[in-house]
Amino acid sequence: MKRLYHYLPMLLLSIIMVLFALIFEAAFYTSANLLNSEYYTEVINDYHVADALYTQVGDYFRQYANPTGIPQEVFMKGMDKDKLASSARALTKQSVEYILSPSSKKPKAEYDFTDFEKSIDKYYESYAETNNIQKDEEYYSLKKRTVSIAEEKVLSLIDVMMLETVSKTGVASKIHKVTPFIDYIMYGSIIMMVIIAVLMLVVDRHHKADLLYWGGTVLFTTGGLLLIPAIYLRATGFFDGFFITQQTVYRSATGVIYKFLDEMIFLNSVMVGLGVILLIMAQIVHVIRKRKAIAQIRREAHRRAEEEEDEEES
Repeated sequence: MKRLYHYLPMLLLSIIMVLFALIFEAAFYTSANLLNSEYYTEVINDYHVADALYTQVGDYFRQYANPTGIPQEVFMKGMDKDKLASSARALTKQSVEYILSPSSKKPKAEYDFTDFEKSIDKYYESYAETNNIQKDEEYYSLKKRTVSIAEEKVLSLIDVMMLETVSKTGVASKIHKVTPFIDYIMYGSIIMMVIIAVLMLVVDRHHKADLLYWGGTVLFTTGGLLLIPAIYLRATGFFDGFFITQQTVYRSATGVIYKFLDEMIFLNSVMVGLGVILLIMAQIVHVIRKRKAIAQIRREAHRRAEEEEDEEES
């Protein structure tokens, strides 16, 4: 634009507005996503964590078959992928809620091992009959221990995001103290942005058309500052290099991050787009005002010329 009135104060207010907008976005994303148990259960669904969990359980039982002599398929006959996924989602939800609020139910991994135990019992019975093994105290003790170790391992694998483990550490108590301030920061930044917007209206009240330019600048700058690094991290698969041997934890961790980046890219793309629209509108308004001003000058010049002609004739 040819001239922006009150440029320095408006520039300063715009910079402050961008800073508070960035603070708001950070608090909003944290509150809406990282402090929301549904966000993590969506990651389990969207990033096929349940498939990795089922595969990991199968890998464990392939190894467990060696010391026990029980074929992997006997163990896996009692494992259901949908039930494992449901258990993982429930545990994740409980863990997040407990981390955020100590008054919530303490998280505990649960799985219905009825079919699993039936499969083991059937195998033991068949094996004992085939090999004439006496069903004494040692027999039942060995079976119980075999089942117990297997079930404990499965329950530990259900903690796909290690959040149940985190809930048992001192990290949970620290999060309890921090979380209440997130909403304060979010609402505080909104209040500050409203105050700054009012100040911008007051400062530029005689040239309100310029507010299109400043509004577009704020939106474009705020969105661009977050959009560019988010696109880079997403496009390059920056977090694919995480060294995590446990596939469920790897998929969960990268899933949380990439889902976070996807939402950032979407929202900030909208902000950048709106910013561009406002800047284009500001330029259009400027062109229209300029043409009107030129037309007014020409009309005024034409009127004066006519007056001069009339004076000469008279």
